[in-house]
Amino acid sequence: MFTFKSFFLTVTIIFCALQKSDSSVSFTTKNINVGVVSLRNFRDLIFYGEVSVGTPPQKFNVVFDTGNSNFWVPSTMWPTKTMYPHQKFNAKASKTYFPVPDRHDESIEYEAGALKGNLSRDNLMLGGVMLEAQDFVGFKPDSHLTEVKFDGILGLALPSLKIAGTKTVLENLVEKNLISQRIFSIRMTTSRKRKRAGDEVQNAGQITFGGLNKRHFRGEHVYVPVLSGTGFWNISMSQIYVGADDVQVCVPQCFAFVDSGTTDIYGPKVGETKF
Repeated sequence: MFTFKSFFLTVTIIFCALQKSDSSVSFTTKNINVGVVSLRNFRDLIFYGEVSVGTPPQKFNVVFDTGNSNFWVPSTMWPTKTMYPHQKFNAKASKTYFPVPDRHDESIEYEAGALKGNLSRDNLMLGGVMLEAQDFVGFKPDSHLTEVKFDGILGLALPSLKIAGTKTVLENLVEKNLISQRIFSIRMTTSRKRKRAGDEVQNAGQITFGGLNKRHFRGEHVYVPVLSGTGFWNISMSQIYVGADDVQVCVPQCFAFVDSGTTDIYGPKVGETKF
């Protein structure tokens, strides 16, 4: 079984430069704001952290998913009988809630199926950073996600994958100058402290919006250009190693995208036999 001790990822947010192959980086330093959300590890399968929506705030545990651009939480119509208890967004209880007119049947596609719900806007508290009028979807009952541990998903992929007419969380953070640098970083750690199957480990990592924590890595970061056209954080690779062996499946190159919301590592079929 594959095990890991720690994983650290830094992503540079450069929406305007995605059509270029230029790997140069330019940071904005007008503010000193950095939002940090502590992550929980469930069975070494999924990592999620707490955010708040509405006024007064309603708390949700969400997966920070680099393979998706949209933000959603369950609505009060979500089923009462689920494997794990879930928070449900009560629009009537929020003073700052705004329903987007004529957007009552928005759909987000996942591998397991689609979710449908009402497009809405409300304040989002994200690691101490307040995002006003953030677009999100309050989803109606769905059978595909009744067995998950987390409440919702906060997408961190590129804007081309978003629901039409909305702004992603990353777009809002950048456009409103709410973070000091146009980057976010994710640290995930293995649940070595888990005593029995099913336990949830708190403080098992963090996601930082607007910076990175240098205590969690050594040396310098290596930045690679993001390839345009897919909407994902898609990068080019020339080699894949298993231990010390190059399995020769990226000749001359192959492409991969970094997805913080999945438990799997996917590769070419020819490579899977060599693992």
